Amino acid sequence: MYEAFYQINHYGKGDVSIYYSLIKVLYKIAMISDQKIQHKIWNFNYYVVDEIEWDALHELDRQHLMSIYEKLCECCRV
Repeated sequence: MYEAFYQINHYGKGDVSIYYSLIKVLYKIAMISDQKIQHKIWNFNYYVVDEIEWDALHELDRQHLMSIYEKLCECCRV
């Protein structure tokens, strides 16, 4: 996953639409994956989420981003 996403994460830093898209694709992969892969996805998600400055986001952006993040959490049973 790192090789597929690290440049997107790096060059999209600070762009809420990039964060949303990255989390959304992780969610979609997790939806069709077994528990072992979901665990790997969940561990990788921190690489993306740790870069997000949640407090700096506009409330609407934060809500939009949280909506997909909550789906990822639910899918990975966290």
